[in-house]
Amino acid sequence: MKNEKQLPGQMDIFGNVHEEVAKIIKKRKTKATIEERLIDFNKMLDHEPPKEWIKINKNFDNSKYLPIRIVEALLKSVFGVYQIEESNPVRIVSDNIIYSVSLKVYHPVIKEWLTYSGIGSSPLRSNDKGISIALHGNAPMARAFAVTNAAKSLGKLFGSHLNNLEDEMIDIYSDEFKKIKKDTGQLAKLFGQ
Repeated sequence: MKNEKQLPGQMDIFGNVHEEVAKIIKKRKTKATIEERLIDFNKMLDHEPPKEWIKINKNFDNSKYLPIRIVEALLKSVFGVYQIEESNPVRIVSDNIIYSVSLKVYHPVIKEWLTYSGIGSSPLRSNDKGISIALHGNAPMARAFAVTNAAKSLGKLFGSHLNNLEDEMIDIYSDEFKKIKKDTGQLAKLFGQ
């Protein structure tokens, strides 16, 4: 019987995220090329997250987002290990706390660390005398936004598409995109690249 209270990293997307990554990594032992493994890995990252993971932020124009705990569980499930480093000192600009991070993930196929940048902000609250309060709640919120924004660079699974307009979406696995990629490759050959 399926447990309704599963942890985010254990939720069923198209099997189990962790098992899917393991299958891709095991292909190393077969005759699959690194390009084939990368395509499989990128296709996995291009799956949409389950609808129940997606939340609405009513304070920011009803924008869609994935909560930080889900993003962290996905990072662990997909990459096994990751690091978050503060890129710049925390800043306060126009009553907002600004946080910038570098998200580093160890890519299981190419076996290298990759870095993605993210920035997040959260409005500071002040009391009726104009003194800032609740900084201890706003700083972690700004950091969480920075981490989730950096993770969006990884693909749809991490929410990269959530607030895009339909005409901004590109299906990189469509026949049309494959033709453009092929034509671009031919142009690169013409110019010796």
